[in-house]
Amino acid sequence: MKWMLTGFLGVLCACGGQAAEPAAPAVSSGAEAVAPAPPPPLPAPRKATLTQPVHVPLQLVAASIQAQLPEHQSQPRALLTRPGASPAIEASIDVWRDDVQVRFDEASGSLQVDVVLRYAAKFDARLKNPFGGKWLTVARDADWGTAEDPQRVTLHLRTHVDISPQWQLQLRTEVDAPEHGPAPAGELCTSGFFKLCVTKESFAPEVRRRIESEIVPRVREELEKVDRKIEETVQLRARAERLWSELSAPRALGAHDRYRVLQPEQAALELRGADNELVVEAAVHGQLTYHQGQPPPSAASALPDRVSLASLPGEREPDEQLLPLGALF
Repeated sequence: MKWMLTGFLGVLCACGGQAAEPAAPAVSSGAEAVAPAPPPPLPAPRKATLTQPVHVPLQLVAASIQAQLPEHQSQPRALLTRPGASPAIEASIDVWRDDVQVRFDEASGSLQVDVVLRYAAKFDARLKNPFGGKWLTVARDADWGTAEDPQRVTLHLRTHVDISPQWQLQLRTEVDAPEHGPAPAGELCTSGFFKLCVTKESFAPEVRRRIESEIVPRVREELEKVDRKIEETVQLRARAERLWSELSAPRALGAHDRYRVLQPEQAALELRGADNELVVEAAVHGQLTYHQGQPPPSAASALPDRVSLASLPGEREPDEQLLPLGALF
């Protein structure tokens, strides 16, 4: 999930553009000197809501997630069933991961992540003799899926992204019940005079239970580690406070010793999906004033609590000039 780090870095360096300064009239190149035209009047103070969307392709998000998940895992031979239960199944399992699929769900405001696992097992199975005596062997080193024709299970995960009123980034990943494909077809039978047969499908609950108890927790654990790492690395409030202070400082507009000062009053972040992208949009609303001469004092104030983007007043004005990363981080 590196996307979150790079996406928020882009967001937090996005809202401090400079207003365009009207160009001064050209000086005549003739022999007669022409007095320079007086500077145009300063723009009037006004309220403004500046925004900067950052577009993150979902394939980059998927690549960041799957980088944290192993492509192949092996489970050594072990008893899958409870001791003494019939059938008794021992198996070794190999698991492969397909490419991670990611989409953004507008209704829940979360990333929907699908992880498809392919697996194949070699297993031994025994049944209790219903008439007493020794156990009956029904399978020895039998296939439960192969590398060429594997079994499949799909994990559906949801990563909820939220920002607390104290500007703390909060990520929470949930895992739905795994979705298993059909079990292998066919029967397994004892040999000898007394013949007893069972379907492979009857073993499915035990094999699936092993997959869910061993593999699924590992996937969940790895994604939870990614969530915590992103939260610790981003340090959203510290970055937001630094950006807030930077936006409050006077900003030179070019010629004529002119400066623009934004006195920010409200700020917000919005997360949405659009055309296979994740869009993170930052917005700052405040009072823009313009000055000439000496740089005016900073309009610094305390960072307010976050509010929703929809509640910010005024029309959104895309700010296409970015603050340099070096000035903030």
